[in-house]
Amino acid sequence: MTKEKTFSKNQFIAVSKALFATQGYTGTTTREIIEQVGGAAKGLLYYYFPKGKREILGCILKQNGLEKLGKLKIDFSQLTTKDELERALMANFEAVCAVFRVQENYQLFVIVIRERLLLTNQEVSLVTQPWQDLGNRLGAALNTCQASRELGEQACRSLGQVIVSIFQKAIYDTLLIRNDRQLTEQTHHQVQQQLHYLLELD
Repeated sequence: MTKEKTFSKNQFIAVSKALFATQGYTGTTTREIIEQVGGAAKGLLYYYFPKGKREILGCILKQNGLEKLGKLKIDFSQLTTKDELERALMANFEAVCAVFRVQENYQLFVIVIRERLLLTNQEVSLVTQPWQDLGNRLGAALNTCQASRELGEQACRSLGQVIVSIFQKAIYDTLLIRNDRQLTEQTHHQVQQQLHYLLELD
């Protein structure tokens, strides 16, 4: 077995993701990718990815871990007060934060924001759809909660999307503006305040 065959496709993807996140897509060369993988032959990269660097970018987006957002455990059916609902929503926020603390997901987020103009709408949807799914599941759960179901199904759906937008802003501000994967106590407090005011408006 030759040395070339010891390099897997996933190694190229992992190395490229780290480079794209730190240097940008256009700032990363195929030579750098090959060197970081460990000196694999150039032909091996094009064997795995005939369209080169752009195909690697597409694979990174397809192998993202953000689908976990749409699969988080959400159950408000036993909640009877707005205080209980607020605490449950903060627990959901913590679970969302945990997804973005994973380095691979953080790198993916940085790449998508930085390289948005290079991506097709279908590629972007691979990252945005999990957020939409999360909002839908929150809306459905709110419709089962005694503290919010009187709003009606449609209003609960809208409320679920508003709550997701609050989560998104807090996480995006931290990841993009502060370039930090750890959310501060102040950020958590701000999210809790916003949720509190939102639930009081109902």
